[in-house]
Amino acid sequence: AGDDESILTIVPLVGGEGPPLRCHLGLLRARCSSLPEARAAPGGGVIEVEEPKEVVFALLRWVYCEAVDADTSADANFDADDSGISVVGSRAVRLGRSWGLRDAGSLQGRVASRRLAERARGSLAEDVLRAYDAGELSDGFFFQADEGEPLRGGCSAVLRGGSSYFRAMLSGAWAESSRSHEGGKSIDVKVHWPRESLARLLRFLHGAMFVQSADDLRIALDCAKFFEVPSLFAHIGDWVASNLKIETASAFWRLVEEEPSLMHGSGEGHDDFADADTACFEFHIRHFSKLAGQNSAADEAEEDHDELEFVKDNVLLHTLSVPLMHRLLSSGLVKIHTAPLKVVVKRFAKAHTVGQPHSAYQDLWASLRPPAVLFNRDHRDSLLPVGEVTVRSFL
Repeated sequence: AGDDESILTIVPLVGGEGPPLRCHLGLLRARCSSLPEARAAPGGGVIEVEEPKEVVFALLRWVYCEAVDADTSADANFDADDSGISVVGSRAVRLGRSWGLRDAGSLQGRVASRRLAERARGSLAEDVLRAYDAGELSDGFFFQADEGEPLRGGCSAVLRGGSSYFRAMLSGAWAESSRSHEGGKSIDVKVHWPRESLARLLRFLHGAMFVQSADDLRIALDCAKFFEVPSLFAHIGDWVASNLKIETASAFWRLVEEEPSLMHGSGEGHDDFADADTACFEFHIRHFSKLAGQNSAADEAEEDHDELEFVKDNVLLHTLSVPLMHRLLSSGLVKIHTAPLKVVVKRFAKAHTVGQPHSAYQDLWASLRPPAVLFNRDHRDSLLPVGEVTVRSFL
């Protein structure tokens, strides 16, 4: 839905079955540099195409969704041309090239075989972002943040598809959804949000990266929650999983734990993004000794006595919550021998009960040692049958 100027009607001339295809003109122009000139008509421009509807639809599905249907690939159970590409897919690629589709080569790779899907990525995000930044993708409205000049809204279809907040604003009962631009005038929509954060969110929804460093995580989370953007949660989780380091891993895992939307994968529709929680768990298993401050032979050989009079400063593992530490020890995958691990866990318990009665320390220590948990590989192997055990088994 939108103004007549933003809608294009495509009429397939072959076959003639079914209604014409209506699509968003701005997005199509952003993706196709040589799109034919549309014929003016009531309700928007019209382009006639000497192809059947199935071919046009296959191309539009790639243009707008970067997706290829199963019956468009060479694996489909119907005729293919000499190159092994399905007839529909081959003609969709040819039509795309005639329209100047910027990633026609990627489309050809996708329709040649579904097995090439991972290698044949398209340029949807880049094309949409380039058009947005150039001011070529606009439905005639601007967002007025708490300060500064108004921000170009861009494509309302993109905003509605990516954010529940904008979907309600631009297609629900709100006054802004009418977007009546008599005389071609634009409208300003007030959004009570810091201008810089809003600008970054609008660019993200149009294809840009949001998180560039750890300093961006909190801003990104605030935007994802307020504007209800599932893809931004997925992007945050993916960035965290790809940027785990000894110095930051424990703090990142606490962040993931505290935000339920980041906990277990990225949600429906974002299967290609990493599961930040699993990535953090596996990182802590692999680097447990360093995170626990076990960096010297003296640490490894430290005596296992009942009471520790001090707690090491700056131990990264101590920034974990008790439930996260319990998960690590419950897995039985920690690669530290029992005696030094007891010292590590006692120090953790001490650090988390500072200023509390001694009984609080004793209770926490008891909850983090056998039989409450498997503790480490040595203890697990003494209790469980020998076999292949993976980190995933304990998640």
